[in-house]
Amino acid sequence: MSKLKDFMVDLASDAKLTEAYRQNPIDTMKSYGLTDDEIKAVMSNDQDALKKITGEDDFQHYIIIHKFDE
Repeated sequence: MSKLKDFMVDLASDAKLTEAYRQNPIDTMKSYGLTDDEIKAVMSNDQDALKKITGEDDFQHYIIIHKFDE
């Protein structure tokens, strides 16, 4: 079972996880236990892959911030 949906919910509600993701998204997702395919789908914003991974037919779009401009 994919951890991706749990990760997205936690990312929105856990300030420490959000900061870790902001600093290094790939390592943060790996530490959370996401698979390489899940990470690739997030980093490429591949909506079809995200739908398939999460099993959501009526998929709600998630916005993932890759890098903040400072």
